[in-house]
Amino acid sequence: MRLRDAIPAGSAYLELTKPRITGSVVFTAATGLWLAPVRVALPLVAREYYQLLADQVDVRGTTASDDFELDVQANGSVDVVIRARDERTDHGTPFFRRTFVPGETSEIRLYTMGGHDRIRIAGQSDRAIPIHTVRPHDLAADSSRRFEPSAAARYASLGAPAAAGESPRADPQDLARKQYETFRDWGRDWLFYPRLSYDSTRGLVAGTLAERTAYGRELDSFASEMGFGAEWSTGTNRPRLEYNADLRTRSRVRALVYVAYSGIDVVKFYGTGNESARTPSLLSSGFYDVRQELVVANPVLEIPLGGPVRGRLGALFKHASSVQDSGILAGRPEGTGGMTLASAEAGVVVDTRTGTFPGRSGLSFHMTARHTPKVFSNPAA
Repeated sequence: MRLRDAIPAGSAYLELTKPRITGSVVFTAATGLWLAPVRVALPLVAREYYQLLADQVDVRGTTASDDFELDVQANGSVDVVIRARDERTDHGTPFFRRTFVPGETSEIRLYTMGGHDRIRIAGQSDRAIPIHTVRPHDLAADSSRRFEPSAAARYASLGAPAAAGESPRADPQDLARKQYETFRDWGRDWLFYPRLSYDSTRGLVAGTLAERTAYGRELDSFASEMGFGAEWSTGTNRPRLEYNADLRTRSRVRALVYVAYSGIDVVKFYGTGNESARTPSLLSSGFYDVRQELVVANPVLEIPLGGPVRGRLGALFKHASSVQDSGILAGRPEGTGGMTLASAEAGVVVDTRTGTFPGRSGLSFHMTARHTPKVFSNPAA
């Protein structure tokens, strides 16, 4: 059996897997009890590993002058050649050559690393693999500007050289690391956290919080961050649902969204005035318990104003349902009806925090002002 049998014919990694993986080779690393399952699983593992490497490919040049030559074939495949160019002769010897196939590769990323580079893209295809060029400065020549816009895109480098006036004490190794070790800009992560609490009124409240972080090109440090929360109360037989999102865009605007519903909140109301009675027997029966369902929606746009200061504009919508017609509020006295409020808001955020957890430090605070006009009459409130 050969590992290369698991890799598609014509793939660039085929030459790297020529050595035969026989039963005796595998047996040196395992006992004969699971030799057969290992040999069966090897082709699947090899194929999955190849697909992972071939899906979104980073192709990097050098810090010297390079020529990137890309030829798009009619079937959508792309031939990529990189040459180390001699400035005296204007010619170079290829040091990278590979053909990318649409069925295996979903995106090609070209990283020019700061030399006097040139990019040439020739050919057209409706099924061409998307091509992205990331460079620290303008190129000597870039024919990708004449390529199909939906297939070729250009971005400023994530690790661009230090701007004029930047401290000359910057660590050269750190600058090189920013060039070669770019921020993650693809994929998504999911994290799940359990939620569990108990009290005599709401009973057992159990649920979970799911956090989804998505990464996108040139969106540092993430493209979107979302939270989904869901809990159930055994005492009220109602849920609490929450959704929040932090959405980054390629413009200066950032969108924040919060939406929630809660049916598990309970307060104890003993009546009006300081002389209200509190009877233990009624207390234990839930006579004083008041339940009210609440819906909240709060979309906000955030714009940087300068330095750590950001401005916010948004709206706030709240709806509180009528309380139950039972217990101490039987008969629905005045002030126990539902209410709906709509507000416009403006605020300022200051955030000087730097670093990552647990070494993150700095100052963060925000101020918000709201105006609530008489949009809704709320006659029963």
